[in-house]
This record gives sequence, structure tokens and C-alpha cells, in this order.
Amino acid sequence: MDGLRVRRHGIVHIFIDHTGRGDLDRRRVDVAPAPLPREIDDNPRVTAIDTNALPWEERFNEKLGRALYRKNLIEDPDTGMEVRLVRYPAGVVNPLHTHPCAHGMYVLEGTLVTHEGSYGPGTFVWFPEGPAMEHGASAEQDVTVLFITNKPFEIHYQ
Repeated sequence: MDGLRVRRHGIVHIFIDHTGRGDLDRRRVDVAPAPLPREIDDNPRVTAIDTNALPWEERFNEKLGRALYRKNLIEDPDTGMEVRLVRYPAGVVNPLHTHPCAHGMYVLEGTLVTHEGSYGPGTFVWFPEGPAMEHGASAEQDVTVLFITNKPFEIHYQ
């Protein structure tokens, strides 16, 4: 089964079938979000999401004049932490902007192009809260990332 699994003590294990063939990709990202509320931690639940069954949500971006695509996976109502799949079409790079949240991108396919360099599949890139940044897809192909925030997501263009 692919999707997101939340395990006791707040460790998140994410398994995604990015091949589209129903094969379990053995690459795994373990992240430790903010501590879960005590009532959840004492009563652990597992959330499993079939990401192949979720449609891509088209999100038009006025600043880009193009759409980005996402699949929302989970959001913590207490902290605002979010996990989603995001796909940037080939050549689309979000111009200089800031966020009042830190966020990470685990590259699943394609090349993530940033103000600091380019990163291929299997690379996890963490962006701290506050500094100006750019990120998106290389000109050659779309990039799909697992996108994780530490609190509610906002974007402010320069």
C-alpha cells in the first residue's frame, strides 16, 4: 500500500508509488513533525492514502500565468503542518518569494531547480522560514515533489 502512515510518537513514514504501476517504491521519507496532541498519541491511528486514486488539483498561479498541480495528503489542524504532492510543469519556476513557514521538498521525479542549485530524484531539500527563494522544474521535464511544511503555508512574492 502506498500513501502516508503516521506512527506513534509522531514519526511520519511516507511511501509513494510514483511509477504508476502499483509497485511499492522502497524509498521512504521519515519526518518528525511537531508533537501530536496527547489524545492522538495515546490513541494512534494510521492514515493510508492511495495517491494514485487522487486526482491532481490544478491551481492557477497569477504570478506565473500558469498552473501548478497538487494532491493534498494530510494537514495537522493544531499546527498547520501540511504534506502534499506537488507537480511543476517543465520550465515553470516560482519566482523570488518568501514563506512564513519552513518547508521541505523530496524530489520524486524530474529535477527541482532552485536559487541554490538543481536536485534530482531521491534528494530532500529543506527551505528555512523567511529567506527569499526560487524553485520549480527544469526546462526538460516536469518535477514532482513530496512537499512538507512545518506550519500553515503562505507565499509572498518579492
